[in-house]
Amino acid sequence: MSKLLKLLAAAFILTCTAHADELLCASTSKQQLYFSEGQLLIRAEINSPTLLSNLEMSLKNTNLGFTEDEAEGKASAKWVRFHGSDAWCDYTITLPKGFMTAGRSVLFLDAVCEEGHQYSLRANCKVE
Repeated sequence: MSKLLKLLAAAFILTCTAHADELLCASTSKQQLYFSEGQLLIRAEINSPTLLSNLEMSLKNTNLGFTEDEAEGKASAKWVRFHGSDAWCDYTITLPKGFMTAGRSVLFLDAVCEEGHQYSLRANCKVE
């Protein structure tokens, strides 16, 4: 009986300390966003297909971007959408519904910024 308890305790500890998969995305070239230009970078821990934690979006070498401790996505038949904002823009991040199991996928970022400026950016992603 004590062996069973030890095995259960070890499994519980491994479950509690298991590292979540991580979503890493980057554009292949500089992107234009609200009068700035830079590489789009996105990083997040994947808790579930519709829940990301420590979501960070930035446009490298600019002040644009946001951080969300927890971002809950809305799923449709083919896509999952997450939202964030900074002082200048509201962002929608769109991923294919099976991004967790695909290994690699494409991410679309739509931004609506001050004075109605709209942008659409694309990045390549991998799940580690």
